[in-house]
Amino acid sequence: MIASRATAQESIRKNRGKLSATLSPIISMSVFFGLAMTVLCLALSMSIASWLQLDNTSVVAIATLFVGFNCVFNSLCGILQGGDQLNHYGGAQVASMLSKLAFSLFFVIAGLNLIGAMAGIVIAPVFAGLYCAICIARHLPFSFTFTGISKTLSLLKPLRNLLILQVVLAVFTNGDILLVKALFSPEVAGAYSSGMVLGKIPLFASSALVGVLFPFVAASSTNGGNTLRLLWKAIGYGSIIAIACSLALCIFGKPLIDLFFGERYTSSIGYLPAVSALALSLTLVTIVANFAAASNRMGFFNASGAIGVAVSAGFITIWHPNATSVILVLACIIAIIAIANLIHIMLQARSSDQTWPKRRRPL
Repeated sequence: MIASRATAQESIRKNRGKLSATLSPIISMSVFFGLAMTVLCLALSMSIASWLQLDNTSVVAIATLFVGFNCVFNSLCGILQGGDQLNHYGGAQVASMLSKLAFSLFFVIAGLNLIGAMAGIVIAPVFAGLYCAICIARHLPFSFTFTGISKTLSLLKPLRNLLILQVVLAVFTNGDILLVKALFSPEVAGAYSSGMVLGKIPLFASSALVGVLFPFVAASSTNGGNTLRLLWKAIGYGSIIAIACSLALCIFGKPLIDLFFGERYTSSIGYLPAVSALALSLTLVTIVANFAAASNRMGFFNASGAIGVAVSAGFITIWHPNATSVILVLACIIAIIAIANLIHIMLQARSSDQTWPKRRRPL
């Protein structure tokens, strides 16, 4: 997201030197951050495995490598996204998906089972990242110069709002599974996770709109243009996609659960309607959050998001009669945050005359 906004803003200004000077520290920061997260998670792997009730710490160790590689891959994807290279941005996502599938199948067939499947997922960002680097070198006026730690760390202060926004979105998207795992039995947590894997498909399907929305909003915001029409289009299309996918999952949920997870997790079908509501709320808040980031309106979202995280965690910890209640509480709180931010954006637009012209006083 950081790389995408910076690329969109400097590309619209057509400043090659400024683009390289801005993006080189961002990529360097992603490398440093990826290494730091990998080292930290490896040091805490035994504690993490114990908290998640996992017997094999190797699974945690491999997952931390994925975090490190994915930090760099996401930065490279962001440069393609912000540089309006949407075909190559989509190609990078497809390359990542296909390489995950190919390497995972290869290692599983070779007899490595779960470790092999995870190893394939770890290797995928490396190949997809190389694809991104080649596309950047060929199509964007950008040359990379590795920057030192001190200069890279100096970026953290002006980018703190983006970092907070990313953390809030990550908690909203994945925090529910951690809460259910901590508050309920392993059987309930397993069924919930199975339902959540399928139930969040509407979110992933509609998230493709974010990849298109972000660079256009960032560029239009840099030029002082009207960005609200892009926001409403993204919300409209995203809602239609999310609702259509949710209806399909509710109708065909049982055969899908049986196909991917087996009859053991048939009980997860009952979670699909509630998860679909959560996916719709997440779709809205993701679009609004990315619009806020692209148009540099992150302060209100971060404040409301942090309050929402605290309220939802506290409320669910106190009141959780069943796993469905966790989903519905999260869906309601996230929807309230999305609506509150939409109202805030509209009021800001009205005060700055982006949407409503002032009424002329009669002579």
